[in-house]
Order: sequence, then structure tokens, then C-alpha cells
Amino acid sequence: MLRVAGRPQGDLEDRHSGFCAFPRIAPRLRALRYLVQHLAMTQDKHGCHSDISARAAEILADLRRHTVIAEDDRVTALDESHMMYLLELGLERRPARVLEIGLGWGFSASAIQRLGCVTSHVIVEIEQGSPRALQGERNVRATATARDALQFLWGDSSVILPGLYASGQQFDLTLIDGGHRFDDVFVDFHFSRRMATARGVVLMDDMWMPSVRTVASWIETNLSAQWTRLRTPPEASICAWEYLGTADRRSWDQFTPFEVATCRPMQDRD
Repeated sequence: MLRVAGRPQGDLEDRHSGFCAFPRIAPRLRALRYLVQHLAMTQDKHGCHSDISARAAEILADLRRHTVIAEDDRVTALDESHMMYLLELGLERRPARVLEIGLGWGFSASAIQRLGCVTSHVIVEIEQGSPRALQGERNVRATATARDALQFLWGDSSVILPGLYASGQQFDLTLIDGGHRFDDVFVDFHFSRRMATARGVVLMDDMWMPSVRTVASWIETNLSAQWTRLRTPPEASICAWEYLGTADRRSWDQFTPFEVATCRPMQDRD
């Protein structure tokens, strides 16, 4: 922690009246104090982020060694930029309740289990009994650190999510990576946003697909009062949304026309 050498504040400034014995020095002293505090906060933030990145890289390396994935799927399933973003986000925000729509090989689910903060982890998957789903479940259970928190719900998300919503479920982090048709993605987000906690995050994968980008563009133009888009790595084909916790006060017929976003990364947008 950076410190300012010299006499204590009381020697220069009357703490009760706010009167400074050296009026010409006071503004400079306040500016210096602000600068020192800002530098200290910046150092702490950068140091914390460095620790988070190191821990995320450690988890990712371990998962690569122990997760069983078909060879022809390893390139997409083990996307490093995607996984590092997910792990860093999870380590920073520490979500307790997580919803995943789409299991795949269980790589993302295994990563979430390694965060060490998850108390409820619901995974929705339609391909019950398929070789990939069976191996995906094995992968998750093999690396699970909170096995009692795991819940696999087999079936169509358009049927399962309304039930979760009706039962009052809420989630701090939701990953949407199930069906990739426009209507599938839209319905998954429609219910996920209703179950998000304040400051909860919803991630959508495969932004390279027009169907997913169309939903993202609708959110950005029609739900900007409730959701804000987070920055994501340009090389990761994902988008992330944070719920601001504000009520949906749109009129019954509100609709803002929109253009479908390109694959241009968030950092390059106005």
C-alpha cells in the first residue's frame, strides 16, 4: 500500500471546522491524497485480476488434462478464450446459483464446478442418452467439487425453463448454449432473464451465428433499460449481459426496430 510521508492530517487541517492552516497547500494536498488513493486502488485491482487470471489458467490446464472429449470436437469444445472468460468471470463474481442450457461434453459445467462457490448448479440438456451427453455427465461428475449441488434436467429447455420459473428459481449466472435456431435462443433468454438475480449475468455462446446475433441485437435495442452488455474478448464468440435489477416498464405494444449486429467485437463498437 502506498503511503504519503509527512505529518498527520490534523497538523495541517482542523478536522472539525475544515479550516486549513495553509490554504495554498490544501488543494494540492487533497489532489495528492486522491492520486495516492487512486494508484493504490489500481495496484490492488491489477494485482487481483492477475491472481484471477492465473487461477483461471490453472483450472483450464487441469480440465484439459482430465476431460474426455471426442477428438473431432476438441477444437470447439476447448476454446481457450471462451473458457478463460467464463472462468475469470466466475472467479471474480462468485455466483452461487448457476443455470446451464446445453451440456455438450460438460467442459463448461466442469469449469463452473471448479469455481468453489456454486451451491446450486442446474444443467438442462435435451440429448438424454446420447454418447456425448453420457460422457458429458461423467466429465462433470468426475470433476465436481459440489456434487450435492448438481441437478441434471433432461428434456427440451422450452418445457423445462417455464417450470423452473414457475417454481421461483433464481440464478446469478446463466449460460445459453442449447438449441441454436433463433426461436430456441430467444425462448431460452426469455425465461433466463426472468430468473436472473440483480447483477446476474447471462452468457450466450456462438455469436458467429446470425440466429444468436439477432437475439443479442433485440436485447440491446429493446431491453437496454434492464440489461447492459459486458465487454468480452474479441476472439471469443460470446456475448454477456448483466441484469441491472430494474423492472420492465415497457408499454404493452413496445417494439424498437433493429438491425442485426455484425461479428464486430464489443471493444470496437461505439
